[in-house]
Amino acid sequence: MIRKPGKSYRYDNLGFTIQGYVVERMSGKPFSTYVQEHIFAPLGMKNSHFRLTPDMQANLAVPYDTIGRKIPAYATVPTDYPGGCMLSTGADMGRFMLAHLNGGQLGDARILKEETVRTMQQPQLAIHPKLPNMAYGFEYGNHRLHNGRYIVEKAGDLDGYHTGMWLLCEGKSRKQIAD
Repeated sequence: MIRKPGKSYRYDNLGFTIQGYVVERMSGKPFSTYVQEHIFAPLGMKNSHFRLTPDMQANLAVPYDTIGRKIPAYATVPTDYPGGCMLSTGADMGRFMLAHLNGGQLGDARILKEETVRTMQQPQLAIHPKLPNMAYGFEYGNHRLHNGRYIVEKAGDLDGYHTGMWLLCEGKSRKQIAD
């Protein structure tokens, strides 16, 4: 530790890894198995995994470097690592997003309690009282204000790939946060 707890903030995937370890210890199951059983399967996310399957490999977009040259897809092999190794399709992520926007439920499948979803979507850390920064499991796009609303988001990057998920949730206006 190099800073006093609560005095500084730095985003790091290590936090997600520790949370995944807690899930494993509490459930007695590998993290990827728990997520498969409690999130992917109930929501019908059939093309989401933590390991790169042959089917997914065959359907990957071609990655390019910053000057437009093709580069090898996934030079580092994804593992069951909770901090940044989930692979999914747009359709599957759409199902996850709809569940989140519907209070943790999609159709008959409930993956989260409504109060958990509200807590996850609320800013938990701010770099300034009027600029929310982080929520539980999400980033809070204070730099992206659309129609008076902040964006709850999660992004990810790997060489040749960039992902971005945006949720425009109820009750997250600039005025409400500033008050």
